[in-house]
Amino acid sequence: MINKIFIIFLTLNITNAFGQIKSRESKKSPPTNSQICAPFKNGKSINNNTFFTTPCSSSVVPPTDLGSINVTSTFSGSVNTFTDAYSSCSSGYTTPENSIWLGLFGPFSYTFNFSEPVNNLVIVITATGGEIDEIFNFTTNTGNPTIIDNGSCFSVITGNVINSGNGAPGDPGGGGIFTIVTTVPFTSLTIDGPGGQSGSLFALCSSSVVPVTCNVGNSSPSLSTNILSSACPSTTVNLNSITSSNTPTSTGVSLAWFTGAVPSNANQLTAAQASNVIAGATYYAAFFDSINSCYSSVTPVTTNIGVAITPLFTQVTPICEGSFWLHCQQIRIMEFQVHGRQQLIIQQLQLIHLLL
Repeated sequence: MINKIFIIFLTLNITNAFGQIKSRESKKSPPTNSQICAPFKNGKSINNNTFFTTPCSSSVVPPTDLGSINVTSTFSGSVNTFTDAYSSCSSGYTTPENSIWLGLFGPFSYTFNFSEPVNNLVIVITATGGEIDEIFNFTTNTGNPTIIDNGSCFSVITGNVINSGNGAPGDPGGGGIFTIVTTVPFTSLTIDGPGGQSGSLFALCSSSVVPVTCNVGNSSPSLSTNILSSACPSTTVNLNSITSSNTPTSTGVSLAWFTGAVPSNANQLTAAQASNVIAGATYYAAFFDSINSCYSSVTPVTTNIGVAITPLFTQVTPICEGSFWLHCQQIRIMEFQVHGRQQLIIQQLQLIHLLL
């Protein structure tokens, strides 16, 4: 939340059709004792478990080039620009100049687009909350990220969502510094939320936007088969019997198997485990770069339990022509099941009897 009292000290310059609001704040007075102690209200304290010692010196302002990476953005809803630096959590965390003002007038959605895959992006959020939490939902084009709290106040992480600000003083508010991590590098990062409480400030730290070195290529594995069945009476299959025709040749890259659709160290199977997995489940193949600890997108494989074939024979009355039993035919019907479907095979045995 950017407090109403604080708003009085702002001069707003509404600039163009994009609705950007450029603000310049007056000099703030040092925080009061109540503000310094405020982070311990409502059971929420400043989290200094991994206090981020390197400040976020500059904010990414798209469109821009950061080394070889071109960064652009798309947004909708209440998205503006805040021109000055601003600190929260008793000056523990600061959004640099030209940060993004999210949610001033309501819901917002903001997407960063990167020309090359990135990961481990560092973000700073300040001026959150007051009476309620402000909500920030993070998604990438390769799945929901993990959010690491490098230090914060009045902030709670639940999955890929940060709730921040409930109980924080209106000036300077809550917030913190966080790292956005995925198992597969991404090329887009979206932040959305309902806004409110006069909005909050958000910055993507320029120094964290660097190319990811990962040699798994841009394709998922092209497999020799996508269906694998056990051989009766076994109920297990060997995933290692499946090969890939497009495995990258870079050192340290291999075909690996996973129990989840988002590959990670937690759900990766060892070679021994992959050689003897329970049939009847879906497994996922991906290229794994063991040097850089990263993965490609996945290809699913369905496994089935083989069904036993039990033939049943039924004897039938011979069919004969005429009274001389010439060309007498005996038909034997073999009935069996394959994968639950009943089939009939007629085996004809022709017996020729000669009557002298």
